[in-house]
This record gives sequence, C-alpha cells and structure tokens, in this order.
Amino acid sequence: DYARLHTDEGSYLVRIPLNDLEQRWGDAGFVRVHRSFLVALAHVSRARLAADRPSVTAGGAELPVSRRALPTLREHLAGRSQR
Repeated sequence: DYARLHTDEGSYLVRIPLNDLEQRWGDAGFVRVHRSFLVALAHVSRARLAADRPSVTAGGAELPVSRRALPTLREHLAGRSQR
C-alpha cells in the first residue's frame, strides 16, 4: 500500500499502491519495469534489454527489468525513439 518516489529533490514515501500510480501516470510516460519499479521513460539514460539480466538506468540508478515487463518496455522505447 506504499510506494517510494525518487525525484531530483529527494525521496518520498506515499500511501498509494504502485498499481494505482501505474494507471494514473501511464499517459505521462511512466512504465512498469518490474513488480517493484515504475520508471519515467524520459529519465531513462541507458537500457540493457538483451542481456541475461535486463536493466534500465534512470537518475543514476540501475533498475532491474522483469521478463514480464520486457516486451512492453521494448515497445515504449521503440516508440520513443521514433519521435
């Protein structure tokens, strides 16, 4: 029932389930990359999607990408690069 938000200004604990944030912020460019992580695509600086341990780097933090989230993330990143 809690989520930790990381921003340039700091880290905040909010009482909102990650599933709710995913639904609310999906149109704003946030994508679920793992059961524990939602990431803003605009802040992804590196993506290792073909490796044995896929990950994305955002704000200097390397985050794991789950096998389940990998196809959706690839679609979003491909769409972003075509803009």
